[in-house]
Amino acid sequence: MAARAPLKYSAGVAEGTRRERLLTFLLLPIIVVAVLVLIGVMVRSGLQLDKLRQQSVLEATLMLANEKADRLDKRIIEQDNVVLSVVDFSDRRRFGETWLKTAPVQTPTIRSVLMVDLFSEKKDVVAYASRAPGPDDELFRRLLEHVLLSDMKLGGPNRGELRHLHKSYRGQTYLLSYWESDSSRGRPYLVVLRHDVPRIVHDVFPALYSDTESQNRDNRRARDAKAVLNVVDAEGRIVYGPPLSRGGLTLGRQFETTLYKWRLNVMITSAEDLAAAVERRRLLEMVLVALSGLVVIAGLVVILVAAARERKLSNLKSDFVANVSHELKTPL
Repeated sequence: MAARAPLKYSAGVAEGTRRERLLTFLLLPIIVVAVLVLIGVMVRSGLQLDKLRQQSVLEATLMLANEKADRLDKRIIEQDNVVLSVVDFSDRRRFGETWLKTAPVQTPTIRSVLMVDLFSEKKDVVAYASRAPGPDDELFRRLLEHVLLSDMKLGGPNRGELRHLHKSYRGQTYLLSYWESDSSRGRPYLVVLRHDVPRIVHDVFPALYSDTESQNRDNRRARDAKAVLNVVDAEGRIVYGPPLSRGGLTLGRQFETTLYKWRLNVMITSAEDLAAAVERRRLLEMVLVALSGLVVIAGLVVILVAAARERKLSNLKSDFVANVSHELKTPL
């Protein structure tokens, strides 16, 4: 009976050692796979976050370009509506007198107002009012009758709507607002407003586009972005603003209604700083993930070494018990 107890003890120790080895070999691959999956998920999350940040900068730039372009269109259309509300088109003798009194304040970019008789064969200008009468007015009058009228979209179901014509002729850019209507006698006529394009460039553009950083405060996505913009013509020549560097994120938007042959370009100057910050954060996240993986692997190594030492100690104990039992069975 005394000899069987050590044998049972040795068999139990050996069975426990085999179980520990089997459990270790099963858990080790599972832990390694879990660590790799965790690293992959964190790297993927970092890349997705980078794309989301870039998309946010792109949306902020596009939103800013749309806002600036729409603001100019709205400013010009508001002045057109003022003229429509104050000019009496039935009284040709006093045509434009009421408008001229408030023109410098309410419609600073409108230079002259004309009334064209569409019923006549030559479509003559029958009424005219100008803020600064001079020889240039007569030249524009002839240009309107012989050239510009052919480029206007006249007639159709929407003949009463406000429309715009933006055209360059002999090196000079013209912006016209016009709409069709009928007189009290049912005679069709055309009202044409000539905008002063140089005044728009030198007065309106600086008022709308000079302080873009302070105007971004209402835009949450562009709050931290600094923008630089310019306006270029159809041939890419700068009309207003500085040249934009090629390294920044730049988006262009044409003026939809008024100066539709010109394009507004907006560049977020802080896009490079944002990209650098995103890159630094991504590197930091990858370093943290690598350190976490190293810590987990080091922990596994420590556990394996401890388990190996425990198995070695168990084997020593088993051998010691076996030797003692053998000595006890040997006669003195």
